[in-house]
Amino acid sequence: MAFGFAEIVTMLINGLVIASTLFIVASGLSIVFGVSRISNFAHGSLYMVGAYVCWSVMRVLPAGVMWFFLAAAITAVVVGILGLLLEMTVLRRLYHAPHHLQLIATFGVFLIVRDLALMIWGPQELFPPRVPGLSGMIRVFGRPFLDYYFVIIGASIAILLILLFLFHRTRWGILLRAATQDRDMVAALGVDQKWLFTGVFLLSAVLAGLGGPLLALAKRRFVPVVIGEIIAGVIVGRTGLGSVDPAQATVSFLGQVGFAMLMLTVGMHLPLRDRRLSASLRSGAVLAAIVALLAVPAGFVAAAVAGTSHAAIYAVVLASGSAAVLLLALEEADAAQPDALAVMAQVTIADVLTILSVPIVLRPGRAAHALLGTALVAAGVLLLLGTAKLLAGHAWVARVRRLSRQRHWALDLRLALLVLFFLAWVAQKSGTSILIAGFAAGLMVALIGGPKRLSTQVRGIADGFFIPLYFVVLGAQLDLRGLINHATMLALAAVLVALNVLIHLAAVVLVRRPLSAGLAATAQLGVPAAVASLGLAEGVISGTVATAIVAAAVISLGVCTLGVGLLVRRQGVHVAGDTGG
Repeated sequence: MAFGFAEIVTMLINGLVIASTLFIVASGLSIVFGVSRISNFAHGSLYMVGAYVCWSVMRVLPAGVMWFFLAAAITAVVVGILGLLLEMTVLRRLYHAPHHLQLIATFGVFLIVRDLALMIWGPQELFPPRVPGLSGMIRVFGRPFLDYYFVIIGASIAILLILLFLFHRTRWGILLRAATQDRDMVAALGVDQKWLFTGVFLLSAVLAGLGGPLLALAKRRFVPVVIGEIIAGVIVGRTGLGSVDPAQATVSFLGQVGFAMLMLTVGMHLPLRDRRLSASLRSGAVLAAIVALLAVPAGFVAAAVAGTSHAAIYAVVLASGSAAVLLLALEEADAAQPDALAVMAQVTIADVLTILSVPIVLRPGRAAHALLGTALVAAGVLLLLGTAKLLAGHAWVARVRRLSRQRHWALDLRLALLVLFFLAWVAQKSGTSILIAGFAAGLMVALIGGPKRLSTQVRGIADGFFIPLYFVVLGAQLDLRGLINHATMLALAAVLVALNVLIHLAAVVLVRRPLSAGLAATAQLGVPAAVASLGLAEGVISGTVATAIVAAAVISLGVCTLGVGLLVRRQGVHVAGDTGG
């Protein structure tokens, strides 16, 4: 898999597109935070409203490039007005409030706006119409790119130049920069900061409104939202504002519930009933075994770089995968070739084995307790599975479930949560971790094959609140400043990334699979998060080590996305070759 100048240009343009996308979305958010010191969790909802409003306007206007830009302008005005009302009714009362109240209030606004969007536009996925003149391809050094990519890059440059002009060449911009440096002095000079902040929020909302239509037409890229949640935790935690204390009893309890919910969803996402996956289990098991063997010496290398005795912990992290992340990435890319299925089987097996290993490697001296607790949780799962199998064929069970669906009792959800908390109680009493309980409950649901509405309901509770809160709490525990200030910890993060890529590439080379399959298998999330949370809670690892592990995991998500993209491109080449033959 040779890389030449054309491949370098391809990665450069793709990187510029991603950077431009992030700049368009985040510029307004950073401006508000810089001036008013408010972390506006509702900023993303304004961007979402912009996409929906643009979709509605484009259905009315004729097709064409100029009409699209008119729709974008109308959208910016509508979202700007919405942002203005939001600032005048909610945020204006929060400028001098504690940070945690600002976070709660803006998160509440986000929930309200999201539910209003569901009421108006519905839960289905909406696709904007194709715009003539923005749907073609441009070739650069022989590689095709959507011409819309260059529109995004050009738009981000234009927005940057306009912002630079506003901030450096206008009186309003000078006052804004002064307020960022010393708000009290600006007030002493007689400047009405109330309307200054209102203007800032209006500008932020207009930028979010422009981002909606500009990015709605672009091809979607899989970027897990967990990255933003961890960054939010870093901002409000020990590294940043210090307004969230992870050790506070309520925050700690909610984080533990979120951790259990995360493991539940990880288990539920394992495609254990997928018949296509069963055909790839043998090759997936071979790949997982090779990676696990290579992870052992790699763990010692990482421990030597860090100067710690955590070789077993690093080995488990390096051998892990993230079936939930990879499954979503493959679905987004519509990748279903044998190589993709083999990677999915590999990561599924790695997920199961490494999650079960986490409590053991964190506390080797309590391995017997961890194994006993795991056995008790497994016995509870088998008992519940047997009970579910016995009840499955009875008519009264089907009648009760039908009534639950008709009358919105959500019995399946209640039972799933009851099982989760029962297994968590067993795990706590037997000396193992709730990680095992949550994962076991998710595996049980995956094996039974619960209805789709159960998955939707669990995602609503878990992904809608508890899991984001868990990752925010995890981010608040991380010591990003310590990571940056310690060259050894930066080296640890870099080595974990490099070893993760190397051992997965070595595995696919040994079994003669494409290198892109190895890159796709590098995604890590659940196990590094569990190691960081449990390791910090039990005092096994330091905050900087946990930060290095999580940072390496976040980077692995980008490597996985690159690998899935290369897999899809390879699939397209093979399909074209078969058609041509």
